[in-house]
Amino acid sequence: MRIYDLESNTVKFEIKNKANNQIYKESASISKESAYRIIEGEYGELLKYNNPILNKIFITFNSQLYRPKVIVDYDRDAFMLDFFNCRITIDKNLRSNNTDFDLFSDKLHTIPVVLEGKQILEVKYNDALPPQIQSMLQLDAFERQAISKYTLSRRFFKARNWEDN
Repeated sequence: MRIYDLESNTVKFEIKNKANNQIYKESASISKESAYRIIEGEYGELLKYNNPILNKIFITFNSQLYRPKVIVDYDRDAFMLDFFNCRITIDKNLRSNNTDFDLFSDKLHTIPVVLEGKQILEVKYNDALPPQIQSMLQLDAFERQAISKYTLSRRFFKARNWEDN
């Protein structure tokens, strides 16, 4: 589940998929009220939308006994280029909470996840990275690395190594 604004009345449900080193998302929106019911374990709420993505999530949640584990929060600066649909984001102040799952709380207590001053740069694009961006980033000096804000946030709360879901 993802929100962009505490005042929002909708929540985005996303599934991340990976195919041939490419990551793509499937998403569908639900109401704030439905989000609260789902957080409480009422997964049947997903079926009322008659949406194939939400139906897939329902099956996964029920068959694998999913339950909320962590809230991940961060501040984002986003930049877009129409050329190749290039999106550059800088995520900072990554923090998490594993006890309170109220997505809309403005009083949520979180703890820092990444060392202070560290930021996460994401560069996303379709087909090819624009040459101007490629030269600015000096990609030959860096190693491509996948990073998961969820995994970073969970690592502080796992009691046992097998707790990866």
